Amino acid sequence: MVTQLPTPGGEPPVVTNGPLGGDLWISKDSDYVEEASRLIQLFTTKEFQIGQAEAVDAGPANLAAVAESNAHPTFKQCCRWYESFSKLGPSAVVRNPEVARVNAKMKAVKPDLGAIVQGAFSGDVADVRAELTKLSDASEKAREAAIKATGDSVAADAWAFPDWRHGEDYVAG
Repeated sequence: MVTQLPTPGGEPPVVTNGPLGGDLWISKDSDYVEEASRLIQLFTTKEFQIGQAEAVDAGPANLAAVAESNAHPTFKQCCRWYESFSKLGPSAVVRNPEVARVNAKMKAVKPDLGAIVQGAFSGDVADVRAELTKLSDASEKAREAAIKATGDSVAADAWAFPDWRHGEDYVAG
């Protein structure tokens, strides 16, 4: 049995992710650009997307293909839920590619959000608010250090999106 994501007060869940980068790239210096292009194009076909759904490996990029597949009904339900509550979020890297250089220099902060949430459920984290505040402060310091390490070419407001509305797809204005 599966269920929706738990939310406070039974509000509809919302999961937001920025645009994903490509997993496969073709070098302009390759001797096989045409062949590689044809191979990568195969991943976008309807047949491939349906096959990916039937393998129950992950939801395909085109979730409409799941309904046409012979995937398990539970997987189909999960994909319908995901399609209903998944939203395109803002991305600092899309807006300013220099942000990627800063992100590459950032040191990971521990414990991270996942560890704090796990600790909240296991009882290992007693004061969740305090831990989240520490995480936020440490993350901000790590970002500031990374900005300095890359020559201050990116300002901290590169990660700010005041025009973004929770629960809606982000469209840059």
